[in-house]
Amino acid sequence: MNKPKRRGHIKRVISAKIAQWLTPLFIRIIAKTWRIRWQGEDIYCGEHKDVIISFWHQTIPTAIGSHRDKNICVMVSLNRDGEMISRVATRMGYSTVRGSSSSRGREAFEEITTTVADEIPIAFTPDGPRGPMHSVAHGVLWASAITGRTIYSMGVAAEKYWSANSWDKMFLAKPFSKIVINYDAGMGVVDRTQMSDKNYRDQQTNRLQEVMNECESAAKKTLSEWCNE
Repeated sequence: MNKPKRRGHIKRVISAKIAQWLTPLFIRIIAKTWRIRWQGEDIYCGEHKDVIISFWHQTIPTAIGSHRDKNICVMVSLNRDGEMISRVATRMGYSTVRGSSSSRGREAFEEITTTVADEIPIAFTPDGPRGPMHSVAHGVLWASAITGRTIYSMGVAAEKYWSANSWDKMFLAKPFSKIVINYDAGMGVVDRTQMSDKNYRDQQTNRLQEVMNECESAAKKTLSEWCNE
């Protein structure tokens, strides 16, 4: 490796390390100013067990900030972005399991089944890490089928936000923004005995995508009404 390339590599490593420490602090400070309305099931009151939270990849920064320190286990991909998200999430009070439907899926699901307590929600982004945006991979369905956990779709809507120029249009709510977090348990539990049937998998994939989109639309509707009060 020549010197310019080496210097460039060192700068990238240093920048990544700084971001891993500053990003959680930045999100925490902003999140404390947010005005949040929660609607749907309260899955943090201790009465709900065996829960999977399914939410879109674009909402990760706002979701991490609004759910900080709620004792959630996040399924994070093994790629470079996943490494960054994993470290940020850990510093904000989350536990993480590394894997996806395309890489280390079997080991990750086994880890979830054997090490994550029933009362701890597990969070997935079914369109991550590569998209397409708002698509649904089978990983979250298999996780529900294998663990017997109920899938709770989560919709997030923010009044004011910064948006990234990325495939998922990832966004972070701005300071003092109004935010609506909407939960919907309509997806239920995926039947493990039928997951070997492609028609059933496709049906469940389409159903989850539909429920998640409806959940997001409901959050946006509530936000619009709130802003017009």
